[in-house]
Amino acid sequence: GFVDIFCRVAWASLVAYGRGGLAAIAYLTAAAWNILWNWVLIPRYGIDGAAIATLTSFILLAILLQTMMRSTSGTRVRFVSLLHPALLSLVFPLIALALGGQNHILRITVIFMAGSVLYILFGIYTGLICSKDIEKAQIALEPRREILHVRLALRLLAALDAARRRLRHK
Repeated sequence: GFVDIFCRVAWASLVAYGRGGLAAIAYLTAAAWNILWNWVLIPRYGIDGAAIATLTSFILLAILLQTMMRSTSGTRVRFVSLLHPALLSLVFPLIALALGGQNHILRITVIFMAGSVLYILFGIYTGLICSKDIEKAQIALEPRREILHVRLALRLLAALDAARRRLRHK
């Protein structure tokens, strides 16, 4: 999952710069790598070989996407910058652990809702989510304000910004 964060950040950057085709090339290359190594490793190592092939494919994909992103945007994602959101993400498995053997539907619902709320609140409190982030989202959504779910998202962003101001001033 951690390697996937590098992939998603770089992919989003490439798409934002209109270079989604480069991202597609990276994904196709990683898929070809995965197929090749599955063919080589599975007959000899079974499921362990498949796991190795998949992991190396994700690492290759992350390297390719990060390289493409850096050459396109000049931006580099540092490992340390991803620790903050990764640590905050621990709220989800901690809630799952606290719920123990509850009903699956109940667990999924509580983890999704409570985890998201706690992640957002901790993100605001620790400075991961700042006013610029909220403002960028509002600016991006504003042209489509006439759509019902966009109006709802704008209201939620306004409430999030109000919560951010309250939490940051305490």
